[in-house]
Amino acid sequence: MRLRDLIQADELALKVLTGHDLLDRRVRGVSTTDLIEPSRFVKPGELVLTELTWHTGPESAGTFVKALGDVAALVSGTALKGVPLDLVEACAEAGLPLLTLPVDVPFSRLTEHVLRALIAELGTPPRERYGSRRRLASTLVDGGSLTKLVSAVAGELAVPCWVISATGRVIVGSQPLAEADRLRLAHTFLTARFLPGMVDGLSVFPISKGAPHRIANWFLAYAGEQAQGDNEDLIVELAALVALERSRLEAAQRIERRVLDQLLALLESGDAALPGVVSRLHTLHVETEHGLLAVALSVSPGAKESGGAASGGAASGGAASGVPAQAVRRRPGRVRSASPYWMSCSGRSRPGSRPRRARTRRSRWCRWPATARAS
Repeated sequence: MRLRDLIQADELALKVLTGHDLLDRRVRGVSTTDLIEPSRFVKPGELVLTELTWHTGPESAGTFVKALGDVAALVSGTALKGVPLDLVEACAEAGLPLLTLPVDVPFSRLTEHVLRALIAELGTPPRERYGSRRRLASTLVDGGSLTKLVSAVAGELAVPCWVISATGRVIVGSQPLAEADRLRLAHTFLTARFLPGMVDGLSVFPISKGAPHRIANWFLAYAGEQAQGDNEDLIVELAALVALERSRLEAAQRIERRVLDQLLALLESGDAALPGVVSRLHTLHVETEHGLLAVALSVSPGAKESGGAASGGAASGGAASGVPAQAVRRRPGRVRSASPYWMSCSGRSRPGSRPRRARTRRSRWCRWPATARAS
């Protein structure tokens, strides 16, 4: 049951004062209180009814609203007094929907309506969406990618769905998304006061609440109207699985970054042993079966580009003749040194090479041509 269902009930005649964009919140219970500190007697998701006997001024309104915590909404009766303006401001500041009940509608009628709806929901059989949630989890556990995960949800809900970064970059999506739409969604995600939000018929749903700031987070974008109601649980499940997969990918990237730093430091030192280099390349999923060519460049900033000299000097490096010149064209400066080399791990020599005795049981060797210089 949602707040929107209560608003649409004509016999209750509820009016919304704050939180017009939060009416999709679930209602999981109902309670009545007039204590200034009701935190011990209310639960998250409950509809809280009050007659405002606790209200003595703006300070009491802030104290009462803060003590409510994560309740679904506050319903104020109007039999004793009108709704104070400071209470309206406190609820708007806290992101709490504030509703009013007419004088001729007693709290008991609203309470009975909520309880009947909740009992009816509890008596319904399990929905098929739980099977969909299990299929989503199994897709990820079985090695499926984020693309398969998002495509599966888009198919279940029959709506387009995307995972987008805070800068508007589409991580994965079920279909292409125009650049203007991506930027508009990212702007809504970064500037909305409360999330989930909606812009141009698309809902914006945060991936994880654990990020220190929204700029470091991802978000889901999907056709909002079609994915509301019972299907919202599927969106929540997708967000949790995407957050889990992102954590796994970031952990793998941190490991690869450390290995890459070790490899670069090893090559730069000039004491690189072939087994150590090859093992790190394999960790980075770099194939070495047919040999590799590496070029080390140092560029002096501010120097004028000299395409002819760079090309001529690099030509003495043999197989790597085109690489330094290409690097110079992309990044202006003067090439101090270019040291091409190749390594073979397959046990087969290349033309013109002199095999060296390997330090391991396998036949491996390196050839280090003379350094090419250009000025």
